[in-house]
Amino acid sequence: MWDPITISDGSGGDRLSKDARTVDEEIEASPVARRTPWPIGHHFVEDRKKKEEEEREREPQQQLRREEEEGEERRCQQGERLEELLEQHRQQVLLELQRQQQQGSQQLEELLEPPP
Repeated sequence: MWDPITISDGSGGDRLSKDARTVDEEIEASPVARRTPWPIGHHFVEDRKKKEEEEREREPQQQLRREEEEGEERRCQQGERLEELLEQHRQQVLLELQRQQQQGSQQLEELLEPPP
């Protein structure tokens, strides 16, 4: 049939080096290589690339959602602050009205007092 082809280490001479072997020799594959044939590894790489691409596509949406949530949080904080300021203003107006009422009552009492 065919003569086996030998691979030499380039040392020259007719004798084979201790590492030389014929191409026809069967090379033992590592346990990992036997468990994971190339197509599965290839699919793994494709799946990983697909997941990374999907993640990159989702990132702008997630960023927008985070910005919207932060904006909503700021609006809530501003709303709470506005409510505090309105309550302070209401208290000030109430105090001013009470003061004016007291002054008006005093003026009314002075007017109603009989002359000396």
